[in-house]
Amino acid sequence: MKGWSADRGACARRLFPAWWALGLLLPLWSACSPEQDSPEGEALARVHDRYLYADDLSGIAFGELSPEDSAALVGDFIDRWIKQGLLLKVAEANLPDRLDDIEEQARAYRESLLTDAYLQEWLEQNLDTVVPATEIEAFYDAERAQFVLEQPVYRFDHVVVEQGVVNYDSLQLWFGNPERFQAELDRFCLLYCLDYHIDPQRWYGPRELKRSFPGVDFDPEQLRTERVVEIRHQERLILLRLRERRASGEPGPLNYWKDDIRQRILNKRRREQVKQTYRDLYLEGQRREQFDIYTPGVL
Repeated sequence: MKGWSADRGACARRLFPAWWALGLLLPLWSACSPEQDSPEGEALARVHDRYLYADDLSGIAFGELSPEDSAALVGDFIDRWIKQGLLLKVAEANLPDRLDDIEEQARAYRESLLTDAYLQEWLEQNLDTVVPATEIEAFYDAERAQFVLEQPVYRFDHVVVEQGVVNYDSLQLWFGNPERFQAELDRFCLLYCLDYHIDPQRWYGPRELKRSFPGVDFDPEQLRTERVVEIRHQERLILLRLRERRASGEPGPLNYWKDDIRQRILNKRRREQVKQTYRDLYLEGQRREQFDIYTPGVL
C-alpha cells in the first residue's frame, strides 16, 4: 500500500459526507479497499497481518466538516495508522530480546491504569469531602510550624469603578470608614462597582494579587494601614485600603492557609481510605480463600 492515493481520496469523499453516515456507507469501501478478504468485516486498510476497520475511526470528531474535509481527515488517520504499523513491525524485528520486557511493562502499566481508575472513581463516590472549620483550625494549631510565610501577605479591601462614576467623593469617604458607612458602601458597590471586596478576613499573597488585579502595577509594600490609596488603570479607578500585613518568616494567618489545609486533610483522607480499601480486600479475599501464599521449599 502506498498511503492515501488520489483514488482513495475520491473514494473517501463519496463515503464520508458526515461522520454519522459511516455505518450506512461502509459497504462501498469494497470498491476502494485493496483487501477484499480481510479476517472480519470490511477493512479500510492493512499493514502486514493487521487490519484497520471502520469502528477504529469512531473516535474521530468530524463535527461540521464538509465531505472534502472529512475525507482529508480520514486520509490522514489512515496514513498515520499505516506508518505506525510499518514502524512497529520493524521495531519488533529489530528488538527481539526486549519484547518480553516491553510486554511486561505494558502489562504492569495497564494494571496500574485500571486499578488507579477504579480507586479514583470509588473515592469520588465515597470520600467525605466535608471539612468542618473546627477540623481545619485543629490542624493549623497542631502543625503551626508548617505555615510560616515565605512571602509577605496582605489583608485589605478594594473597589474598582469606572472613571467619572457618580458620587465618587462619597465613595472615598465611605470606603475609608467601612465600619461606620457599611450600608452606604454596600449599596454603592452593588450599583456601580465593577469589582469589589470588603472582607476583613481575606488575605492576599503575591499570586492572589496578580490574579485579582491583572495588569495593574503597584507595590503593596507602599500601602499604609487604614489609608486609602487610589490607582488609575486604563479607564478605571481602584481604591485600596490596607488592614494588616504579615511579613515573610512570620506564621501565616489561618484564613490565608485555610484552602491549603483543607486540601491536606482531604489528601490524608484519600491515603487512609485507599489503605483501608486494600486491607478490606485482603481480608475478604482471605475469608473467601481467593489467594494462597506459598513458602519456598514447602509443599
